[in-house]
Amino acid sequence: MRFFWEESKFLLRSKFLWIVSLLGVALCLWVYAGQVSYNQEEMDASYAFTQEHGPSFREEDVDDFIEYILDYTWEGPFYRDSLQKAGLLDLPPQDVQAYNEGKNPALTEKMDQLLEQDEATYWEVVMYMDLLCRPADLVETNSFEKGFDTEAWGQNLIESLPHPLPAWLEEKVTEAFRTLQPRVEEIVKNGENHWFLPYSSFMGGNSEWFTWQFDKYGGLGFMWAVAFLVAGILAARSIGGSLMENRAGLLYAGKPGRRVVLWKTASVLAVTGIVYLFLSLLMTGIFILWCRLDLYWNVPLASMVSYDGVTIPRFPITVGGYWLFQLGVGLGSVLIMALLFVAFQLVTKNQYAGIALAVGFSLCLIAIIQVVPGGENSLLAMSSPIGLFLNTGLFLQARFLFAVLPHFEGLSLLFWGLVASLIGGLGYLRMRRTAL
Repeated sequence: MRFFWEESKFLLRSKFLWIVSLLGVALCLWVYAGQVSYNQEEMDASYAFTQEHGPSFREEDVDDFIEYILDYTWEGPFYRDSLQKAGLLDLPPQDVQAYNEGKNPALTEKMDQLLEQDEATYWEVVMYMDLLCRPADLVETNSFEKGFDTEAWGQNLIESLPHPLPAWLEEKVTEAFRTLQPRVEEIVKNGENHWFLPYSSFMGGNSEWFTWQFDKYGGLGFMWAVAFLVAGILAARSIGGSLMENRAGLLYAGKPGRRVVLWKTASVLAVTGIVYLFLSLLMTGIFILWCRLDLYWNVPLASMVSYDGVTIPRFPITVGGYWLFQLGVGLGSVLIMALLFVAFQLVTKNQYAGIALAVGFSLCLIAIIQVVPGGENSLLAMSSPIGLFLNTGLFLQARFLFAVLPHFEGLSLLFWGLVASLIGGLGYLRMRRTAL
């Protein structure tokens, strides 16, 4: 046990490890800031509205919300001035909705006259109409209460894939969509689908602010990539360092030496997990302050709507519950990758060959998913830690096709954990045979 603590302290003292980790956090924040900076003021106004009115958002809240946006964002005076010029200062959402459907001839005539007289003001009013209608559309067009056929919806998704699924997999996915129907009815019954804020007119729904936090290119999902890199550094520094210094024969010879490789492996896994948890908690703390997660922690995930449809989680879960779910899946994925990095070095008995094999394996999975035609339909590739990483913002959502399968993430981690353990066991037997 003393060896485990000394090895762990040795790994944690790596300056390169912490430089990579902190650079990863900085890059993550920089990318996320770029995603949200263009509508930060609207988001801040939405957070303030939530504090006053609560996170639930229904049709009757639309007028109050628009008034709040007009009063507390830079756009407000701009829109009010345009409406005053056009003589439409008290324009209700119902009139705009009818105008968009061609059922408001009076407003249509007025807008046609405005286009002829003052085109710039006309387009400013059109922008305001868009601002006015989109929150109302969000509520009206995404209600499960009007009926929602998950099997038909799933079939459309399957048919829209650029490459067909294998017959056996299509049958499983179709069945999973079919069994999701009672969940929709449960969402209606429990009142989970209430379209909570925050919301910005620049968004296609009310979910982007949240999914961006978990996106693979900026947010907590990006921490996976940083943690994968950290796992490789730790494996190379621990097992690889011993192999590089030609101490493998001495270090792993005999029964005590074989225990050493197990302690070293345990140390790599423990330190990798600690660093991942530290980075994730740090990022979550930042996002709680930045994105006001404290306002939405207990809100059902089924309230989210994106440009391509509603969110249908397989089981009741809140924003905070999703964060914990994401943390658990990420931790499992990172530990599996750490074990694979260690295992490849044990199998090859060479630091450079082990690193090359580990990097090659990861790049191969990415290539299968991103480059090979139909690769995104491979259940084996998409269930791998790399496949999960590429869909970090889409867990528990039918938009990630395989996420509709029951227990998908848990079974994926179990399968790939067994694969990593088998490769690690093979490497351990190789080291044992060398020692003998």
